[in-house]
Amino acid sequence: MLNNEQLLHTIQIEIEPALLGINRGADIPADWSQRAIYAGPAGASAWINTVASDRSQPCNSGSHSDLLCAISSLSPDWFISLGPGNGARDRILVSPLLTNNAHMRYVPIDLSLGLLFATISTLVGQVHIPAGIVADFESGSSFIPERLCSRFKSSDHILYALLGCTLGNLDRGENQFADSLHTTMRSGDWLLIEVATRTNAWTFELDPRARHNYDDACRRLFANGISLHTGEAIEDIFRNFEQRVGYDQSLTDVPGCIAIDIMDRKTSRRILRTSRYDWKQLLGWLSERGWTVLYEHNVFEDERCGLGVALVVKR
Repeated sequence: MLNNEQLLHTIQIEIEPALLGINRGADIPADWSQRAIYAGPAGASAWINTVASDRSQPCNSGSHSDLLCAISSLSPDWFISLGPGNGARDRILVSPLLTNNAHMRYVPIDLSLGLLFATISTLVGQVHIPAGIVADFESGSSFIPERLCSRFKSSDHILYALLGCTLGNLDRGENQFADSLHTTMRSGDWLLIEVATRTNAWTFELDPRARHNYDDACRRLFANGISLHTGEAIEDIFRNFEQRVGYDQSLTDVPGCIAIDIMDRKTSRRILRTSRYDWKQLLGWLSERGWTVLYEHNVFEDERCGLGVALVVKR
């Protein structure tokens, strides 16, 4: 029986051409904001350190039970994870999904080669991973069937997942991502999402994400994104974090959603967008984009903020 290290050598790593240079240290595209913070070895390392800190987690363990409830009756042949980070949240789902279908295969997709390896290392030996893909799924998802078409059967059921509140971070907004993914998905495929939510009592001024409420690991993560655009040393940006970083609010593609834009004051460039959704309006938006909601649950952590999980199927 192969050990985990040997299993790693059996996994095919696919790298989209546009991402090959970036993962080797080439300049990042000018329109990359949140994508820049994960880029390169420094970005991958900073993200892994960030998720190890509870204070920096974009979505905490409160949604674990909802994720498990959402997928409890599913029996997918493929589990395709978009931006899994270090794979910790996917690991929660793999065991129950394998109970329903022992032959399920898992494919992680990330724009960072370092984070892709982190995910594979987390899950290797627990689930069959035929391939991992380095790609920018914000720019389109047609690469998924192109890369995996020889492995898909027409009868296969596919579960896509976008966890960790990633929907609210997208540089290009939700509509472009949703339309591209919906086109890629086949009728009957599922999508599992996890988002941060808000009540009518929510205010920008009181949201912890709109203040310097970030630990050192998260500050270095943001500094990596700034550094890749400006060429400044990460440590110089980190030391001046509170003078360098500011916060704005804006609207997103989803009605009722308010984004907190974490900004580099020096360049007026957005570092990261983190969004709070109105739950009912988000569910309506998903339906309008061509999905049917199969499961949804939103739990408020306090009178202002919450976490929501939804499982939808393509019509």
